Amino acid sequence: SFFFFQAEDGIRDFCLSRGLGDVYKRQVHGELLLVLSLYSFQMAESRKAKAEKNQEVIEEELVNEARKLKQEVDELVRGGAPIAQILAHAVSNPPYRSKSDNIKKTFMDIFNDQLLKIKKPEDFDPIIDSFNEEQILNFFTYVTKDLELIGTTYTLSGIKLPSPLLLNIYNKCIEKRGASLVLRVMNNKRRI
Repeated sequence: SFFFFQAEDGIRDFCLSRGLGDVYKRQVHGELLLVLSLYSFQMAESRKAKAEKNQEVIEEELVNEARKLKQEVDELVRGGAPIAQILAHAVSNPPYRSKSDNIKKTFMDIFNDQLLKIKKPEDFDPIIDSFNEEQILNFFTYVTKDLELIGTTYTLSGIKLPSPLLLNIYNKCIEKRGASLVLRVMNNKRRI
């Protein structure tokens, strides 16, 4: 069917009738969009709850890893292992996945406790030389984190390292492994 509309100036405008089917189709599309958006919202909420539960599981695993690491480091110390081996083990599995400050503090304490046993900066040369690429990156990340916390009221670790010692370690790492180490730590998306 055809309809003609009268314009104000007397010119007729031609318009095809869409009939009632189009109205019902638009109504169905609207209801479908509503159902899909509700479903999408429910799925997002479900994913969020699952992610929170997964994070709880991750935190539980990291608590167990921290305890295990502490025991392993203590065994290495009691067994008289060289400090390079102990530090390499202490930085082998940092808590990158954790959002808990307590877990990060535990890992930092293990690291800092071993770092304090080294008295002279030249003692770091063989230690830094013994690290593979991943170990030096993790080691330098810990040192950088310690340096960030100097002068702040926030302390992640309960063990305070003297800033001259940290600066010496920092400089030794750069001297031995190059300035690119700084860039690699800065560009590392994973944070301790």
